[in-house]
Formats: sequence, C-alpha cells, structure tokens
Amino acid sequence: MNKETLYSIIFTLVIIATMVLLWPLIKWFILIILVLAIILFVKIAMESKKVKEEIQKDPQRHYNNVSGDVINAEYTEKEIEE
Repeated sequence: MNKETLYSIIFTLVIIATMVLLWPLIKWFILIILVLAIILFVKIAMESKKVKEEIQKDPQRHYNNVSGDVINAEYTEKEIEE
C-alpha cells in the first residue's frame, strides 16, 4: 500500500468521523434552511395571489401603469396585390 492510498483512507475516515460527530449540527442547519425555504415559498405565494386578485379587479388600471418610454403601436396586416 503506497502513501497516497493510506492518506486517502485516513482522510476518508476523518471526514466520516467528523460528519458523525457534527451530525446534530448539520441536521439542525438543514432543518433551519428547509423551514426558511417553506416560509419564503408561502410569502411568495401570498404576494402573487394578492397581485393576481388586484389585476383581476381592474386589469385596465394595472396594465395602463406603464412608463412614458413605451410606444403605443398597433399591428396591421398589409395585403400584397399580385
């Protein structure tokens, strides 16, 4: 067995031992991130529902709320005579 293989085995055992010892901290960290992600998802869902209801109440008011840089253009078809 050469040195690299021995170092690799020792390093792997140290990593596994560290993960076993730190598992309670890792578990709580993952749980906190999961709870924060669920809270963020609920907040985004509530905000989007509020905006959707606002748009459904008065769509014209919502879609007329544009900046002055927008050009009002109309699409027309041109027929070509042959």
